[in-house]
Amino acid sequence: TTKGVKSWADTAPFGSKLVELKMRGCSRIGDDAIEAVSKTFTNLTTLDLAHLPKLTDKSIKKLTHNCWQLKWLDLTDLPYITDDCFWFDDIEDGRPAAQRSMLTNLSSIYISDCLAITNHAVLGIAKRASNLENLRLSGCVNLDVDTLWEKFFIDEDSGQSRHLGLTEIGLAHIPSLSDQAIEGFIDNMVNLEYITLAGCPKVSDASLAVIAQRMNRVHRLNLSFCTQITDKGLKVL
Repeated sequence: TTKGVKSWADTAPFGSKLVELKMRGCSRIGDDAIEAVSKTFTNLTTLDLAHLPKLTDKSIKKLTHNCWQLKWLDLTDLPYITDDCFWFDDIEDGRPAAQRSMLTNLSSIYISDCLAITNHAVLGIAKRASNLENLRLSGCVNLDVDTLWEKFFIDEDSGQSRHLGLTEIGLAHIPSLSDQAIEGFIDNMVNLEYITLAGCPKVSDASLAVIAQRMNRVHRLNLSFCTQITDKGLKVL
């Protein structure tokens, strides 16, 4: 429960030594517990908080602002978190070190089914996580994927390309995802090995042709419930 985790984090004698913590599906855990965790266990590199429906920006902002060593972060299915978690809060925090360091070590982040997330959150991650390899956005229905990728792959300050090392992208169950959107990002994802487009009703054979021609490293492809895919499209793979 929240009370148990908070008591443990507040009194943990080995706090700074903990590097991995997984609490997936512990649905009774709330913000007070995760705030205590983010205060004590600042050397965490792996953290799984998927399917904790009570969590809000209150705790996740503390987490992203305090746990600078995080490399692997799973926030799947947190319906109440918003874009604010992924941008520095200079009013509530204001520490220069936090501004420099938050999210900078991330290589894998999963925010699938976070229903309030928009492009702004993804661009906040893109701005800081320069070594990003795995990004799951499946079920984030408020994303505008047609306009996302140009800003995602180009650093607005330097004009240089970024995130060309992505090996996994999850875009399942995003109704707006179209062949045009896939065409728009595919040249920047030449290192992709795994892509899921499951449940995207606008994705058709045209996308499979582009994937077959330009993404020769892909060896895992999820097309479940893509109703526009036909036998003809599958033949090109």
